[in-house]
Amino acid sequence: WRPCDLKHNLDHQPGNDSSTVKSTNWSTDVSTTTIIIIMNNNRNSTMTKSPQQQEQEEEESQTNAPPPPPPPCPPPWAWIKAVNNILANPPFEEPAEMPVQLLPWLFLSDEYHSIRQINRLLALGVTHVLSMNFWPSGQEWQTRIQEELAKCGIVHRAIAAKDQEGYDLIGKHWETEAKPFLLEAKNHHNGGKIVVHCSAGTNRSGLIVAAAMLLLDDDGHNGNDDEHTRSSTEQGQDTANPEFSNTNNRKSLLDVVKELKRKRGMVLTNLSFQQQLCQLAALHNRLGGDKNDESIAAGYSDDEPAATTTTSSLKRHQQAGNFESMFQ
Repeated sequence: WRPCDLKHNLDHQPGNDSSTVKSTNWSTDVSTTTIIIIMNNNRNSTMTKSPQQQEQEEEESQTNAPPPPPPPCPPPWAWIKAVNNILANPPFEEPAEMPVQLLPWLFLSDEYHSIRQINRLLALGVTHVLSMNFWPSGQEWQTRIQEELAKCGIVHRAIAAKDQEGYDLIGKHWETEAKPFLLEAKNHHNGGKIVVHCSAGTNRSGLIVAAAMLLLDDDGHNGNDDEHTRSSTEQGQDTANPEFSNTNNRKSLLDVVKELKRKRGMVLTNLSFQQQLCQLAALHNRLGGDKNDESIAAGYSDDEPAATTTTSSLKRHQQAGNFESMFQ
């Protein structure tokens, strides 16, 4: 066969007689002939599959497929309303400086006071930085900052999250990206400390640090109080600081929200992020107590707000400070 006859052969149906191709004195090209045979064999094997074989292959592919994710937890409206009431009403005391320390190993910051002031991070002993506002396309300064962090021995991870109402930040980024990196920093052999930031240090990073305070700092840090106290002392963490003396106690959802607001001031103004935090707490049995407990979510019902209560109307109530009366 001539090389030019390869296309001619492939353009013909399998049943066509090869005699239609003019023979010449060209020597047979073994590699070309082999390609034709293989491709024709593959095409014939695909065409001759029986319905039973195709059905069996589909069943095998479904059997080997990963299990579907668990269904989302129903919104615990009593706690959503209580959390919103805490966050939407005064006081709003801004921190004197950032990053603000939330746990011995966890800090929250905006962009300017974190990755744009690397000397500040080094002074705090920061080993890891999680950026929640980086986009895959990036910008020149983002690349430059990442290179500077690497030179200083700071491990950096960027997550392209959006600060929008309805954006499923927990569903898209918590389990697969944020949580593993937070645990890597927390369990760092030299005593890791991590700064989580977004643009303003309010919503995207606020939700991630709230989830970390709720789920990654419970009951003795990985289940062993004595081991944690011993390792924290060896690593120079702030176990002697009264502010963190009770970090081995399991915190409830509202405890976390109150502590976060006390440290950061204006935080988690994105209403859908508030709901995601509450659903995450419910999924892990971290709401804390019964909704009728006066210290938890007294006066709030589990009824979903009326359909007329849209995001825009919630924002108007937030600005007016009317959440308590609207939600009760």
